[in-house]
Amino acid sequence: KDSLTLKLHAEACNLAGLPSPPSLLALPQELQFKVLQLLPAKALAVLGCTCRELRYTSTEDQLWAPLYNEEFKSDTQPVPHQHTPWKQAFVARWVERHNMQRRMARQPRYLPGSFVMHPPPRMGF
Repeated sequence: KDSLTLKLHAEACNLAGLPSPPSLLALPQELQFKVLQLLPAKALAVLGCTCRELRYTSTEDQLWAPLYNEEFKSDTQPVPHQHTPWKQAFVARWVERHNMQRRMARQPRYLPGSFVMHPPPRMGF
């Protein structure tokens, strides 16, 4: 559907004497890959939701391995198992970190010296 619609749209523009519509899908696969390498993780994931062809292209390990290493370079956890796709590993670690940050934000924070002990009130008889 996606590739058929784009080709029909481009052909209709050509017949009408109009320039072809700009499209990432009209680029050769190598150039598409170069463009996708410039995207941050969230944009790459969103782009993968737009059509079948980009979903396939946007899940390549060569795109997600550098994003994973950049995003989680300061973490002490090991890199994912060799059979785990990099995108899947990225999403799992991102969700894990996000959930931990949410839990920590909900916990009350006690700072040293924030509690002052007061003597009990005296009963005056």
